[in-house]
Amino acid sequence: MLFCAGIGSRLLPITKTVPKPMVDFFGRPLVDYTLSQLAGWGIDEIVVNLSHRPEIIERHLVSRWRSTFCLRFSHEEELMGTGGGLKQAERLLGADTFLAINSDFILDPSIDIKQAIEKHSRNNAAATLLLARRKSQKYTPIQTDDNGRISMLGGVFGTADSDRPSYVFCGLQMLEPVVFDYLRSGRPDTVMSAYVKMLRAGLLVQGFVHDGYWQELGDKEGYLRAHFDVLDGTSPLRRTVEAAGIYAIVEQDRQTDALEKLRIRVATGAKIEPPVALGASCSVSNGASVGPYVIVGEEARIGHGAKITHSVVWRGAKIAPDSVLMNRTVHR
Repeated sequence: MLFCAGIGSRLLPITKTVPKPMVDFFGRPLVDYTLSQLAGWGIDEIVVNLSHRPEIIERHLVSRWRSTFCLRFSHEEELMGTGGGLKQAERLLGADTFLAINSDFILDPSIDIKQAIEKHSRNNAAATLLLARRKSQKYTPIQTDDNGRISMLGGVFGTADSDRPSYVFCGLQMLEPVVFDYLRSGRPDTVMSAYVKMLRAGLLVQGFVHDGYWQELGDKEGYLRAHFDVLDGTSPLRRTVEAAGIYAIVEQDRQTDALEKLRIRVATGAKIEPPVALGASCSVSNGASVGPYVIVGEEARIGHGAKITHSVVWRGAKIAPDSVLMNRTVHR
């Protein structure tokens, strides 16, 4: 199950016209990175729930991915949340173990998904949640006991133990069909509320801790952070971006050969302060200052005297002369 129905309110105004799974990340929709990972794991059947701007997502998935996956769609007239979306798709998901995954995060491809699935099966778990170390207060804290069973979930189940590490849910879970018994039918719901009910009923809801890279892109801060991680090399997608041949990642001076190859025009009087990623056929006008930590999309235009730091400029966007941008995403 691939969750694609959300409104993406934390990324407004971008998501008013572009559904969150289709938000650009280095020249590709976010959802494509998730689907590439699923394909690498050998997944070949996917149920996708849709609600906000469904035609845009469905058209892209059918056009780009129908030769890779058997795609089935669950349309929600009313946004049902993760739990309600799962419940509505129950008939499509069938009676076997399945994965449910968000479409707005970057996960290190080195994760041993087979090990996670084996742990789920070996322990006869009802649900296994992928967890990462909690580094921000904005995420719901989760703790596990010595056997990996979830012992505390966000203050609504269990009691926090100061001697145990806190984790966050990474947006990927392995589930048994019993989860449907704990979800409300025909009403919005969250899958986390089902986990609380399952834990109280004595079912095994456990965690699988992932120590590699993970970054959510569902809000403005995370969206920018994921881009900057590519620039400084901490993201596993650095090689993917470089291999795509759409962006020149500038780490020193202007790297003239790379810019010429992609027909990138940087005026003599413009300043580029690395690290910066410049998309094919973009241009930076005289007197403009770009960087550090700036991504300029393909065919974007940076006007005379503009100053941009720690920002993302989408493909084809035009930055007016003398603009000053910091910690911004410009999508048009």
